[in-house]
Amino acid sequence: MAAYLQLGDKSWNLLSENDIGNYVGAIINPINDSPNVVADRIAELGQRRAELELILDPHLYNPSVMRGKLPAWSYYPADFETANRGDLAWWRQCSERLVQSARVLGLDAVCSPAVLAKSFNNDYYDFLATVAEYSRNLAVNHGLGHLTTVIVKLDDMINPDRAYEIASILTRQGVDRVYLLILSELQPRVPFSDVDALATTIHLIRMLSEHMRIHVAFCGHDLILWKYAGAQEVSSGKFFNLRRFVPGRWEDSESKGRPIPYWSDGELITLLRDQDVLTLDKRHGWFDTSNFEDNPFSKQILERLRGGSGQAWLGLAWRQYLRWVANEDFRLSSAGRARETLLKADQRWHELDNAEVLLADRVNDGAWIRYWLNACAVSKKR
Repeated sequence: MAAYLQLGDKSWNLLSENDIGNYVGAIINPINDSPNVVADRIAELGQRRAELELILDPHLYNPSVMRGKLPAWSYYPADFETANRGDLAWWRQCSERLVQSARVLGLDAVCSPAVLAKSFNNDYYDFLATVAEYSRNLAVNHGLGHLTTVIVKLDDMINPDRAYEIASILTRQGVDRVYLLILSELQPRVPFSDVDALATTIHLIRMLSEHMRIHVAFCGHDLILWKYAGAQEVSSGKFFNLRRFVPGRWEDSESKGRPIPYWSDGELITLLRDQDVLTLDKRHGWFDTSNFEDNPFSKQILERLRGGSGQAWLGLAWRQYLRWVANEDFRLSSAGRARETLLKADQRWHELDNAEVLLADRVNDGAWIRYWLNACAVSKKR
């Protein structure tokens, strides 16, 4: 079991905070940080650096949407927009520069370079695997770890055959560690709800995890599904655009205006606005028996909300969520525990229904919990 921090803007300081839980590493984001900044942040980690696995995700998925600091990295191809991206020689050069960048910074591992496709067909996965084989050999020869980047489009996973087809391609290539990204058009705060697509994705992870180590990146609360499937590693971040892999994730509204804090409720497996937290607390004594020993940020947030001072709690909200991620990664050591977590959440939502509690967000009704339970059940038959 291993939780990693998806680094975003001004996220490095979190790696030195013990209270966010046991994070064994971080995914470096070259869109936010230049190589010089990364070098400085690593130096600031001090002794903590030796405890972390730092992985470079090259983020070449779609630089036309958001380049950020990418041009400052030597592996970023200046001809990205005009080059023939079907040319393996072009990708080999990119991989060579990628591995060199990681070596210069003293990083531990790299993810293979990958782009978003117009069609996520078998030829695409064959190509991803071929590029990854070259970058893996380079990385290993230079003493670096390697993760093969695999992008699955959730809409395509409605077809149950896709799990077998993708797994067959990856197992043929001798892949030993996967960096899995689940592409969806849904915005980060909207829970996954397509039972068939989720069931096939769960089945894919289950099959792959029998042969290789699976790292599901850009997780949100849906990490429960991926742990149920057998994923050994998960990563998430404090911002919403680091909790869901969507095409426009770097243009999330959270980065355009004043960010809004949300309470991450582990029993309901949802995000709550401050008025909903107080409604549950004052009208229903929701937190009366909670000591928050497993998440001290929850206690701090609740004290501020109960005090009514209006004191900001966005930073605490980020930390509360990240502590939940670390806790769940450690706790969900088996598929049975993940299913029990979903069943308990379904019961808690039933309690709210019986008490006629209506949350401020109309769509925050817990319906996705049953979709997720059904997806887990359907995946067993795939």
